[in-house]
Amino acid sequence: MSCEIVDGDQAWVLVSSALVCLMTPGLAFFYGGLVRQANFLNTLFMSFMCMGIITVEWVFVGYTFSFGWRDKGFGDGRWVGLRDVGEEPHCFYAPTISHSAFMIFQMMFAIITPAIISGAIVERITFRAWVLFVIFWSLLVYNPIAHWVWSGVQHADGTIETGLLRDLGALDFAGGTVVHISSGYAGLVASLIVGPRRSVNLRAPPEGHNIPLFILGVSLLWVGWFGFNSGSALAAGGLASTAFVNTHICAATSMASWMLFDMLARRAVTIVGPLSGAIVGLVVITPAAGYVHVQSALALGFIGAGVVYVFVLLKARFLNGRRWTSYFDDSLDVFCCHGIGGTVGALLTGFFASTDVNPAGADGVLFGGGKLLAYQLAAILLSIVHTCVGTAVILIPIKLTLGLRYTREEENFGLDLVGHKQIAYRIKNLDEGENEHAPKKQTDGLGGSRIIGRPINKAYHIVADPILGPIKRLLHIQESDSQSADTELRTHGDVDENGDHPQRTLAMGGRFGQTSFTVAHKFEEDEPEDDGGHGSARSSSKRKMTASTPRAQPAKEQSPEDQDPDSSSSGSD
Repeated sequence: MSCEIVDGDQAWVLVSSALVCLMTPGLAFFYGGLVRQANFLNTLFMSFMCMGIITVEWVFVGYTFSFGWRDKGFGDGRWVGLRDVGEEPHCFYAPTISHSAFMIFQMMFAIITPAIISGAIVERITFRAWVLFVIFWSLLVYNPIAHWVWSGVQHADGTIETGLLRDLGALDFAGGTVVHISSGYAGLVASLIVGPRRSVNLRAPPEGHNIPLFILGVSLLWVGWFGFNSGSALAAGGLASTAFVNTHICAATSMASWMLFDMLARRAVTIVGPLSGAIVGLVVITPAAGYVHVQSALALGFIGAGVVYVFVLLKARFLNGRRWTSYFDDSLDVFCCHGIGGTVGALLTGFFASTDVNPAGADGVLFGGGKLLAYQLAAILLSIVHTCVGTAVILIPIKLTLGLRYTREEENFGLDLVGHKQIAYRIKNLDEGENEHAPKKQTDGLGGSRIIGRPINKAYHIVADPILGPIKRLLHIQESDSQSADTELRTHGDVDENGDHPQRTLAMGGRFGQTSFTVAHKFEEDEPEDDGGHGSARSSSKRKMTASTPRAQPAKEQSPEDQDPDSSSSGSD
């Protein structure tokens, strides 16, 4: 084979790299729509930060450890800092595209893999612990497995050596083992070591706060997956077309199958279920996309959806919140969708692979090749063992030194404000109308008004009132949009139906990652209504807050002596 750049192949791989890059924001919205609104930004950024951290790691050492060659188990340092990775093609890895194009394509896989793990431990892990985990996990887990599956070298005498699992005979076209099995089982181990969310009833976990954002995430992932699988052909030829078609057919079949299973098990078709089923289909076809016939993609989609659906159902009914599995809280079913889905896909490759599709592959059981299934099973087991051990080795020292999670009070308050000092939604000047659920307006005694009744609508006043109140008293100006990052925060109103933002005061001030916030269990009561336009002074009376209510339960009723004076007696003044 000639070692010369083909413009069409080069263009397709670069476009595929952009599509795979788009999958990380898609994953962020996919996860973000399924968590509670107080943790939305934190969940988004757990995925986005991988684009920064892993890119730097990949440039310095990640690429050379994954695709450099020392032996079957480890790479060397020949490409540290991308030295000698330029416009010329690498004749073994991709002879028709530049070496730099191959490198950037593989980088996108390295970015999204640890981001997938975040879905298992959202809403509780500290940001600095997450950053450290991502760095070391990529070095110790992802890079070695990528080397075992995809690396190789052609010596001067023409002999070829390949990585451990590739040399064994296992097939993984686009990352079923490298990406999905590793991230899925890492999510399982991480959820056990980090521990469950403290403020969630695992038998009835809260629903996602924004399903349209979840749908947006699914859309971006589905489109990006065409680059993920089809781009792995590393050329714009017939194999890329086969992988493209297989990817869509398997995803669509899995989605339709999930709808059928929902009808049989729930007597209703949910929105989140079938769309998650489409992602499962994309996971299942990943290792087989370039090795199976189009008709086989139908079978993979149906079987994969069925197996994962059973696991999700068993987890919901027999694992969540039970005494003997009380530490198991895979928040967004990363293990079921990626761990089980990737395992099923790798095993089914051993059945359905055919050299008629890809002569560089092998025949599966259904096409007369019995050995491939054994090779696939060995690769799966070795990857699982390495992933689980490596993940535990990284997380346990972090847990014993820096700590892995926020306090109960900080988790209840929400990680967006605690970890990042920002909120996701800021809605002002809403029209009350006739809707009983519309936020109520209350004058502030200073010529302005504020919206109360919904926790997220009070964020402006939580931050701005302590600073702007004295200024408005002196200058009699209208409210501005100023904020203060290091001032006292407080919320008002009862816990809503999802348990978000219980009443408490939080003194801001912290450091990178895990903030050292002091939580004072106090209320600060609102001033009484404006009497005759004179503007009454803000009441300074404070009282201690009762024990925090679990997020899945309504707030406890207060005793008569503890009730708010504004609500208990409107004519007292």
